[in-house]
Amino acid sequence: MAGLLLPIAGGCTQPSDLYQRAIVTIVDGQVCVAVTSDGNNPSNSTRLAGLTLSRLSGDRTEAVWELDFTAAPRSFVISPQECLRPGEPHGEGVTEVLLAKPVPGERYMLSIMGAVLTNEPDDDGWVTRLYRENFCLKQNVLSETSIVSVPWGAGRPRWEVCTE
Repeated sequence: MAGLLLPIAGGCTQPSDLYQRAIVTIVDGQVCVAVTSDGNNPSNSTRLAGLTLSRLSGDRTEAVWELDFTAAPRSFVISPQECLRPGEPHGEGVTEVLLAKPVPGERYMLSIMGAVLTNEPDDDGWVTRLYRENFCLKQNVLSETSIVSVPWGAGRPRWEVCTE
């Protein structure tokens, strides 16, 4: 399932709002991921197709958590801010591969592929969305873990915020 969430179409035909930011938080000491609300989406819900969380090590990228919703008997729909956590039940037909839970000191890339309803007259009702976020986890002296979102600058992620 690795590579499930690579963009399958490119070029000038993609809508400008195809890419959205994902939300990464800590809930009960565990990473929790979610999608953002979409102003072009009248239901404010996202039908998920898949999720990939990858760890970056040097120039290598290794998937550590994947969810595939495409074999589920019903569409898997979440609302903005509704989060998914590694290792939790996600429903019938949802395939999960969990190789490692996120830990402090590592760099991560999150991709969530889905579709949202639209009220555009030229669409079939659904448009693709790819939610992404680069982040690292930091632990303070009290062993509390926090998320550090990695900003983009000069066309690349600014991973140095993880070592500051």
